[in-house]
Amino acid sequence: MHGAPTGTRLRLAALATTVFVVAEFVVGWRANSLALISDAGHNLTDAVALIVTLWTFLMAGRPADRRRTYGYHRAGVLAALANAMTLVLLAGYIFYEAYVRFLHPEPVSSLAMIVVALVAFGLNGGIVLALHSAGQADVNVRSALVHMAGDALSSVGVLVAGVAVLLSGATVWDPLVSLLIGLFILWSSWGIMRETLQILLESTPASIHVEEVAHDIESVSGVSNAHDLHIWSLSSNLHALSAHVVIENPTTASAAEIAGIVRRIKEMLAQRYAIAHTTIETHCADAPAEIGLHCVIPTREAHGHHGHSH
Repeated sequence: MHGAPTGTRLRLAALATTVFVVAEFVVGWRANSLALISDAGHNLTDAVALIVTLWTFLMAGRPADRRRTYGYHRAGVLAALANAMTLVLLAGYIFYEAYVRFLHPEPVSSLAMIVVALVAFGLNGGIVLALHSAGQADVNVRSALVHMAGDALSSVGVLVAGVAVLLSGATVWDPLVSLLIGLFILWSSWGIMRETLQILLESTPASIHVEEVAHDIESVSGVSNAHDLHIWSLSSNLHALSAHVVIENPTTASAAEIAGIVRRIKEMLAQRYAIAHTTIETHCADAPAEIGLHCVIPTREAHGHHGHSH
């Protein structure tokens, strides 16, 4: 799987996880193990997450059209947010079931827990390794990766619980490990939710500082000042920027010279900050009044326009 493209890896991971979910749930039900059933539920959300991630991964590669001029990159962000939210709901269910098991302990099959946990760890660990490189640059793939990493750790927890029940005979280890699994699920989903919400709110990427970008733009030869600077993300690895730039000697600079300055700015932003979409407006602040260029154009609503009353 390591040599395959990301799309193929996602397909194989989704298929293997779905088959395993069915087997784990059946064994967990027969063994009466909440830890196994909880882990199967977590694996089910993983299977759904992998399918959704695959779909949005393919969608993100579609070209832009007239209605979606930036393309479909946000589809992956929305999928990542949905994946994280399902994890939170799953954690809530696990907490409830563990609480019930603490109040009313039930016998469990420790041997079944141990065997299934070992198989689950091998499966989830292999998927994590296969998707690790792709997940570094794509929050959509990373959300699925977090699901699988959570399952790998959950499998370790189920294994520990199975061994503890086998050695001590105390079934309290089953709901106790389930609580720990739920806590880990909450912790792992928080980072994905925070990143996706920041993208959807069009916040400046965490790795980019506006002051540094403005300073670097102003350091380009021919630039006097940079202002009205906005930096946002279309997806986790695709950034955009717009800015107003004051050109030195704007009244004497030729169109070719201004175009060269803008080109140098865009090249610097692409190389230094990996910003792919850049819009630069020049002659904004120092433009003669008759040209009519302004940094902010007031809208009708800004002047108190409220429409016609009837």
